[in-house]
Amino acid sequence: MKGHANHARWVALWALLGVAGCSASRPASDTTPPPRVEAATPAAFDWRPPLQRDSDAFAERYVQTIASALPTVRRAELPNPLSEARLFVFETGDGSPRRCGALGGPILFLACMDAESTWSVVSQHAELAPRWTRDHADGYRVTAVLDANADGLPEVVVREGEREPPREVVVEARGDGSFHRTSEHRCKTGPLTHGWL
Repeated sequence: MKGHANHARWVALWALLGVAGCSASRPASDTTPPPRVEAATPAAFDWRPPLQRDSDAFAERYVQTIASALPTVRRAELPNPLSEARLFVFETGDGSPRRCGALGGPILFLACMDAESTWSVVSQHAELAPRWTRDHADGYRVTAVLDANADGLPEVVVREGEREPPREVVVEARGDGSFHRTSEHRCKTGPLTHGWL
């Protein structure tokens, strides 16, 4: 039954995003139809730093991370961190707030703020970087931050380039404040439409 519960969880996530004709990946050996899942209203995790310097520091950390990993990418070619980043806050297992930001582009960038208001990189993926172009078509796009399974922890939904078929993946927060890539979703009916949020 565990496989069915996990599959139902991701079906609910894609239902929340309103994407028709698509399904979450599941083991090929699991042939039993999953239970019916009703979409629920996702929890909100939006957060905007009260101080402009915190937003600026996130943007600078993003640019520094890319400059270190991809020195040939010019700053003018990158997404605008101040307008395109998804900043969110959630409570960890001990009840303390975890303030984080996610942004795409040539890499998938996830950073969280520590007690000294310093942004630390907690997760990054750069598999698409060699194909990066200025129009974002071959990079990462953060399309949503929501709670698909009502556990109080956010899932970051990311579009991975203009693949055929298009693909979205989920990077899930854990109670200890860490993040793990947990699921992927393929769409057979064409590109997704929800875009930047």
